[in-house]
Amino acid sequence: MEYQRNIKEKELVVVGCPYLDVLKEKVVSLTKENGKKEKFTVLIAPSWGKNGILSRYGTSLLDPLVETGFPIIVRPHPQSKQSEKDVLDVLEERYRNRVNVVWDYESENLQSLSRADILISDFSGVIFDYTFLFDRPFFYVNNAFDARPYDSFDLEEPPWKFRILPEIGVELKEQDFGHIGELLLSASKNIHLQENRKRARETAWQFPGDSGNRIAEFLEKTIQMCNTTKHGGRP
Repeated sequence: MEYQRNIKEKELVVVGCPYLDVLKEKVVSLTKENGKKEKFTVLIAPSWGKNGILSRYGTSLLDPLVETGFPIIVRPHPQSKQSEKDVLDVLEERYRNRVNVVWDYESENLQSLSRADILISDFSGVIFDYTFLFDRPFFYVNNAFDARPYDSFDLEEPPWKFRILPEIGVELKEQDFGHIGELLLSASKNIHLQENRKRARETAWQFPGDSGNRIAEFLEKTIQMCNTTKHGGRP
């Protein structure tokens, strides 16, 4: 990015991922509290807006999914309640009497993530939280992501998070909605995806549980170097 914009390069140090470290501690507590899990459960956790799953596909995806009989958790993006309330109202009313459909509007998503055996999403970052924390499969709907408003538009290649998707997840296409039940069960048993998830996690989440210490050590070292430089080489 700096090269593209001809600005000073930053010093980038890999120290881990603090927020995943914190979430992992919460996941351990959740696992102990939840105990035995119910039957195969599907979580739908999309982004919001016209290209999100609920707005773009709505009943064409949810109808065949509900008919599988699997427990379905629909967790709309928090912004959806404001920006696409009409869409949610229609969908909630349509499935109001379906006992296998629940809607999750809680502020924290870990409870739903922990219950799900598989996730369906789009370009939401929840994909990586889910697969790295729980090592479970996911489907993604590959809507055309418009990078123009973002810094990543200046990059010569797509960001890693988009390049890695086909390796660790399964793209869900509209023509596949009719036999989605079979696809979900197949993905849940895919050993190749599991191996790829492991490699992706090792790349994106290095030094698990130790990021706080590494950040502190780096900052202390940097401050010492700055002070030494400021005083002409004297500590």
